[in-house]
Formats: sequence, C-alpha cells, structure tokens
Amino acid sequence: MLLKRSPRLYHNVLNKFKLELSLNIAGSEFFGILGDLSEDGLCAVIPVEDGSMLATENGGEVHGSILGKDLREELKFDARIAWQEMATFKGKHSFLLGIEFIESVKLPEVLQETLLRVASKDRSAI
Repeated sequence: MLLKRSPRLYHNVLNKFKLELSLNIAGSEFFGILGDLSEDGLCAVIPVEDGSMLATENGGEVHGSILGKDLREELKFDARIAWQEMATFKGKHSFLLGIEFIESVKLPEVLQETLLRVASKDRSAI
C-alpha cells in the first residue's frame, strides 16, 4: 500500500511519457504526465482548469495507460487512488495522484532505463 508522503517528482526525466487515466465515473478521462513510477504504482500530475473536475475518493478505481514514442505498445494498468492533493505545477493548478497498481506491472526496458537515470540522479544529490 502506498503511504501518503511528499512526492518527489521526476517529470523532467519522465517527460517523454504521457499518461491517460479513466476513472469509474461516466465519461471521466484525464491526461497528464508521470511524476514518478515503479512496478507497484505511480505519481500522476493532472493539470486542471477547475479543481472540481476530478471528484473521486481515495480507493477509487482507475484504469490507465502510459504512452510514449519509445514504447512499442502502451502500458495498460488497473489501479486504485492511494492519495491525492492539489498543487501548483509549472504555474498551473494540478492534481497530484498517488496511484497503486492492483497487480505489479513489468516495466518495459525503456522505462527501466529511464528510472535508472532517476536513481542515479537521486544518489548524486546525497
């Protein structure tokens, strides 16, 4: 289970991948970017014009896809929202969502390599 904490965002490293989320609320589709990613879950950054657009509770189910030109095919997942908060991201009001995959996913090699760059960046900051 993901615990609520201050998210570390690696959007500059993960910016070549896009995120598409569909909530179990009729017609609710959202597009955003990855803030962080692991085999067990992710942090999504969803820009919103109106804070009431994303009305769901923690534990709500979500279906999603990670897209990117370097991916051979989109990475689909089923998940639950573990936590959520409003934040200002690049000057826009955004939702940060902690998303826990229902089943761990096997990350494609290109995503694993990208995450290795994130890990090495973290180690150099210590």
